[in-house]
Amino acid sequence: MKTQSLPYFLGIALIACLSVNAFGQDELFLYSEDERSTDRRGKFYLVPELGLWLGNYTHVEVAPVLGYHLTDRLSVGAGGHYMYYRNRDYFSSAVSYTHIYGIRTFSRVSVIRDAADFLPFYLFDELFLHGEYERMNLDNNYFNFPNLPFDKRFWTDYLYVGFGITQRVGQFSSYSILLLWNLYDSFYSLYSNPTYRIGLNLYF
Repeated sequence: MKTQSLPYFLGIALIACLSVNAFGQDELFLYSEDERSTDRRGKFYLVPELGLWLGNYTHVEVAPVLGYHLTDRLSVGAGGHYMYYRNRDYFSSAVSYTHIYGIRTFSRVSVIRDAADFLPFYLFDELFLHGEYERMNLDNNYFNFPNLPFDKRFWTDYLYVGFGITQRVGQFSSYSILLLWNLYDSFYSLYSNPTYRIGLNLYF
């Protein structure tokens, strides 16, 4: 089953975007130049990803990850991933559902840290490369993949590579947009290739 990845944090990301559009460039930088250039080594950040789609087709997704800066430009992280699918047949009103769960780890390298310093207009703060490994447990009773027992749960692996940009919305938060390709793309892939994500980052 392949579907286009719904943007994470639909509501929160929308609020963040509206907030950015509502302020001018000078007002957007709610932190000083010293704070912006501070070495991030040894600091944590949280990406509390959420997704929600309601209707005849219901999709609930919770995928929080915790990141840690090994250096100012290199960070690693890990977290869990849970999805709930529920589908109501339009003609028969039959309902099917499934639970998907797994873990993932990632590494992120900052290529450009302070893009606003040299861009002619403010577009984003940071450009980074992203690599991610994810292992998910699926229920074939729902997906009905060929060559697998009908009632069997099984594990499948995904390896994502790509890039993203980050824009600060304050001293302790930002939002990111990522474009990723699954190098292990197969019939068992949950998303189309490439896939995109929109998420909120919380720093502490």
